[in-house]
Amino acid sequence: ALPTLSEPAHEDALSWFAAYYSQALSRHIAQSHPRIREAVRQVAAQGDNATSWQSRLEHRPELKAVLLAETPWVWEAQDEQEQMRRLSLLFDLNRAADRGQNALRRLQELQGEDGGWSWMKGFPSSRRITLSILRGMAQLVELGAWEPGEAEREMQQRAWQYLDRGLQQEYEQLLKRSGKKESLIPTEDQVTQLYVRSAYRDLPERREAHEAYRYYQTQARHYWRKLSLNAQGEMALLLSREGERKLAQEILKQLEKRLTKSEEKGWYWANNRRTDYFSSPLSTHCLLLTAYAEIAPDSVRTEGLKQWLLNQKRTQLWESTPATVDALHALLLTGRDWLSVSNRCEVAWDGKPLETQGEGGIGYLRQDLPTTNVIGRTTPGTLTLRKEGDAPAWGAVYEQSLQTMDKIASRRGNKHLEPRALQVDKQLFLISSDADGAPATGNKTLLQLRPLTDKEPLRVGDQVMVRLTLRSDRAMDYLYLKDLRAGCFEPAESRSGVVFREGISYYQSPKDASEEFFFDHLPEGTFVLEYRVYVSRAGSFAGGISTLQCLYAPEFVAHTEGISITATSMRLD
Repeated sequence: ALPTLSEPAHEDALSWFAAYYSQALSRHIAQSHPRIREAVRQVAAQGDNATSWQSRLEHRPELKAVLLAETPWVWEAQDEQEQMRRLSLLFDLNRAADRGQNALRRLQELQGEDGGWSWMKGFPSSRRITLSILRGMAQLVELGAWEPGEAEREMQQRAWQYLDRGLQQEYEQLLKRSGKKESLIPTEDQVTQLYVRSAYRDLPERREAHEAYRYYQTQARHYWRKLSLNAQGEMALLLSREGERKLAQEILKQLEKRLTKSEEKGWYWANNRRTDYFSSPLSTHCLLLTAYAEIAPDSVRTEGLKQWLLNQKRTQLWESTPATVDALHALLLTGRDWLSVSNRCEVAWDGKPLETQGEGGIGYLRQDLPTTNVIGRTTPGTLTLRKEGDAPAWGAVYEQSLQTMDKIASRRGNKHLEPRALQVDKQLFLISSDADGAPATGNKTLLQLRPLTDKEPLRVGDQVMVRLTLRSDRAMDYLYLKDLRAGCFEPAESRSGVVFREGISYYQSPKDASEEFFFDHLPEGTFVLEYRVYVSRAGSFAGGISTLQCLYAPEFVAHTEGISITATSMRLD
């Protein structure tokens, strides 16, 4: 993730701070985590043939339902591959120091005269942007990765003068409107400012803002149950630093009651939803992980929370610059040191041990299992796995075989480990325009959908609605859905384009024998897609299956069952 932060994509303050953050953190990692530096060195020594240099989108093309070249994500794969190559440059200490100074100069230039940072130069100063930068600086100090110099201290002082004035003005306006309101619940921004301020005790508050800070902190302490998940975590950390550990632990105890514990996904909050760009579910999770590690450390809970965090990277790109900064901070700060232990994995197929010495650097290994006496036998082969060591490890087993289309059974997620991770269901409906079931002609607008049954064959000229229902139990990036059409169907629409539906966007592309859908991002939940086809010829046809796969993690795949479709000649009535 660090290379994605080191090269600013835009000239905004957050991107330049992320570049500064990544250079400081990479210097720290190079000096304090030699195993990471050595892993990158090993991969670099393998040259262009190293699998580790490849984007996750390029891995294992033979297991994917579509070639990368046929998707809209070719450039994303090339960008990610370049990020992997730039890892070795990050650990060049002289280069990192030079680029860090360049990023510092840009941050100084982008800081406004009032002390705040705006998104882009010339925009009004933003409390959110300013707090995000100050919070990131505090995280670097907390990790022991950085100590502010004179230039950084001056920027911090000016930024806090801007923020203190803003909070003071909000408090004065409140008093002018109706006096001090005892029932006021602080906003998300106000709670965040209280929390971040607690990390800068060496920079005293403006005297005029002291009363405002005390008031909003009192209100937040009193109404903490009504705050958002993110704000409750911030209040727990703030109260702990203020010496009120009993109340801080009470907040965390209540939060733990809402934890979902999954052996495969880890520990997480199912009600953790996005509120804005800065308070994303990932950032909120990282904050709560930090709070538990600082206030109520428990190794089992911490490792469970870290497991969920890594699982997000497994199936998707971390969603934003602030979220990436928060994730790096949480992984390096909390839990056991996974780099200090060595995993040992033993794998056997039908009792015969397999090689498990993975590729240098990241331990990636691929083994093709023997097919002799496997295809066609009544009992499956036995795969035995055994792992030693506390650090996490992931693997996947893929089975490929040939089968006639209408005999294929449905598959949902992973039938052994993740039965609900990814699902796709397909239904066909005859589109009719009256209660008697006459076919729709296109000129009528009142349409009915009747499920197809074996008792009533289709006729040439009928219009059919294809309904695809997608279910995912986690957010995923880069998903591909291919719906094979029966040979008697022709699409009603032949143009490709972006579609917005069900709160998501995707690219839909009709092909000769299939309808293809591409999703940059699919949130957790259930989504329904529909498109129309016409019956163009008579006969008996295999209905075709629908396959949904995450190309970023191809082990997440699901498909529908095969069906048979019969169509007769055109209606005479």
